[in-house]
Amino acid sequence: MKKWIAATATIIAILIIAACICRASFTHYDTLEHFDVALLNDDMLGIVRSSVTGMTGRSSNIVRVRCTSEVKLADKVSMQSAEVVHVFKGDDIKEGEEILILPFNSWIFGDDKSINMGFVNAMMPGDEYLAFLNDAYKVIDKDYVIYETTEALMSPIFSYKDHENVIPDIQDIGEGSYVEYGLVENNEFFVGSEKVNDELKMLKDEIMRKYSGGM
Repeated sequence: MKKWIAATATIIAILIIAACICRASFTHYDTLEHFDVALLNDDMLGIVRSSVTGMTGRSSNIVRVRCTSEVKLADKVSMQSAEVVHVFKGDDIKEGEEILILPFNSWIFGDDKSINMGFVNAMMPGDEYLAFLNDAYKVIDKDYVIYETTEALMSPIFSYKDHENVIPDIQDIGEGSYVEYGLVENNEFFVGSEKVNDELKMLKDEIMRKYSGGM
């Protein structure tokens, strides 16, 4: 698992550097409706569950946040601002602090048509979420601190609300299956089957039971 995390982190770092280099040619969109997103299929389910296991130990910060913005798309990645409502783990992050959350596996592909979101939808402004985060690593204009989510194939951000996940009617859901964002815009998770949907709901319930407080 450690080797997988290290290798994945290296790949992400390379992609972020490449994103900065490609900034000048990036078509700047304001919303996610312009993009396709990947669906989690049955074959990847076990790998995703394994990558999520142990996030508590790997996360420098575990917090309950209230989303305060729509998605910000820039430099081939997506970010959102949020207010820290409660700190379950973390020495430096403070309740009431306004932060920017950068999903570890968020990037816009070179064709500017597809976006990787780690099979998890963007946060909804006004709603509250459980977020597993690394240490802060950048300050923007001294007003916002960026926190990247903990390394996992599935973005470790979970809504405190229950959501119905639409499963697009696609005949063959395989690795690399993408659909228009508009088809799943109200989902919490981007799922390719009922099996995946049920498994992610159970996984979420397991995690949320540990962090149900912080109101």
